[in-house]
Amino acid sequence: MLIVFIYIFVMMPVNLRSRPWVFAAPLAGVSDWPYRKIAKRCGADYAFAEMVAAEGLVRNNLRTCELLTRYPGENNIGCQLFGTRPEAVADAAVMLQGMGFDSIDLNCGCPVHKVVDKNGGAALLKDLPLLEQIVSAAVKKISIPFSVKMRSGWDAKHITFLEVGKIAEGSGAYYICLHARPPTEPFAPEVHWDHIRQLKEAVSIPVIGNGGIRTAQDALRMLGET
Repeated sequence: MLIVFIYIFVMMPVNLRSRPWVFAAPLAGVSDWPYRKIAKRCGADYAFAEMVAAEGLVRNNLRTCELLTRYPGENNIGCQLFGTRPEAVADAAVMLQGMGFDSIDLNCGCPVHKVVDKNGGAALLKDLPLLEQIVSAAVKKISIPFSVKMRSGWDAKHITFLEVGKIAEGSGAYYICLHARPPTEPFAPEVHWDHIRQLKEAVSIPVIGNGGIRTAQDALRMLGET
């Protein structure tokens, strides 16, 4: 079986790093602690645990909690949440901060039906007032960075990444990750890296580029183009 390590770049403020950070993206069913340990050995600066449901976490669901297992001494680790109730996402964020996670990410990009059918993941791109409420509620309750992972828009006819990016920034998000495709184009056709460049020019917080990176050369090309 071939597993492709998907890296995403973030341009941090120049006084914090001499080069862009390299993140190992969260992947359901893949980014458990052995994966993250290997990714760090290969040079990843930061990694994410698998996406978990805020509702499952606040209810102490056993399977949800198992997804948060870390290896001894693991640092520079974030956790990605999906959810639609601002109170649940905020409470889950508080729990994750207490567990020692370094940052928390709100998933607004997952195209999987069982997530979208509950109005989570990419479905939040159709309800921007709710998205704003969720980010604001979580940011007010935690002291670690809270970020937003999103797609370019709900579909090719509704490209809203600039609007969503400004909402995320205005609500207190620490940075934004953009998978530069709509969910109707999960992994094809070609990713729209120009969206990443446009978003970076439109907001003052850091932007992570995601999508279409299969090799180190792809990552360098994305950095150059965005």
